[in-house]
Amino acid sequence: MPDYDAFAAGIVGKRIASAIETFMTSLDRGQPDRDALDEAVEGIGGLSPAHVARADSAIGSAVSHRRRRHGNGLVSRIFSRKPIDARDVPGSEWLLICSRNGRERQAALERLEGPLTSPFYCALLEWRCNDWVRQVRSVARETAGRCFAATDAQLVAETLFAVLATRKRWGRSSLEESPICQSVSRDDVAQEVARTIGSAAAGPGTKILSLVLRFPTLDRHLDDLSRNAIQPGVRALSTKVMIDRETRWIDHYERQWIDKSMGHWRKAPVYRTREVQHSLNRKGLIQRALDDPSIAMRSAGLQALIDHMPESEFAMVTAEKFKDTHLAVLASRANYLLRSYAKA
Repeated sequence: MPDYDAFAAGIVGKRIASAIETFMTSLDRGQPDRDALDEAVEGIGGLSPAHVARADSAIGSAVSHRRRRHGNGLVSRIFSRKPIDARDVPGSEWLLICSRNGRERQAALERLEGPLTSPFYCALLEWRCNDWVRQVRSVARETAGRCFAATDAQLVAETLFAVLATRKRWGRSSLEESPICQSVSRDDVAQEVARTIGSAAAGPGTKILSLVLRFPTLDRHLDDLSRNAIQPGVRALSTKVMIDRETRWIDHYERQWIDKSMGHWRKAPVYRTREVQHSLNRKGLIQRALDDPSIAMRSAGLQALIDHMPESEFAMVTAEKFKDTHLAVLASRANYLLRSYAKA
């Protein structure tokens, strides 16, 4: 098998690569093989959204290379039927969206309508929103806006959980501009995202939550996550955000001089904040954190006392309780509260 074919087969699988090859070859004969196209589209839809970047490259290689191989022969050009343009075959959009030709990618995006049918296709459309061609990016965002709006909330949430942890590294656009992130503004998607984060026993749940908290639709789910999320980090972050009544994230970096005469500087983060709306009592939330069996929650509770109630009687009673614990992360905060109260 040639290198291009081996590359595609190694990433998307031999069955999908073979189906793409069969379909592209049939176009050169002037008789598009619908069965091969359907098999390729179905197989692509079952791929993991977490591997969308490599899969896009493999599918694009298979489509473009097969076209070159079967379009260069003199005999085939003389005796074969008139080749068919893949763009004229309904259903080929999910192959051409990965094409090496920017015009083909754009045309495929313009033809996409309605709900998406798998998490991988959601991820692939999000990936196209990060396309290296500006015009394709623009069309992809328009397409994503109308397709994600009609897509099942569970599919969108599953895709978000798969790609959001690495989405920031894609570049070219911020998370606020990401269509998959903007979908969290839908109440049904926010509910599914919260359910997925809360029920996950492992994985980047805390990181995902910190990213989607930019959208106020998650606020109504924070109390439940604080009480019932499986991962202690998720419970701790939910509780902290409610105690602070705000969430913040890095908006951009700016130059901060260390020694201007020597030309020494560093990148300093500039934060954006958003107010978090709820009606729960701060002291009750802190007590919830302190009563939790996890270290992360109790640490968040002690830190909240330092930040919001450092000289209160409640803080002193709590500090006395934790000052001699064998857990350094808790003892250090408790002793800090006692020292601060003694100085005051």
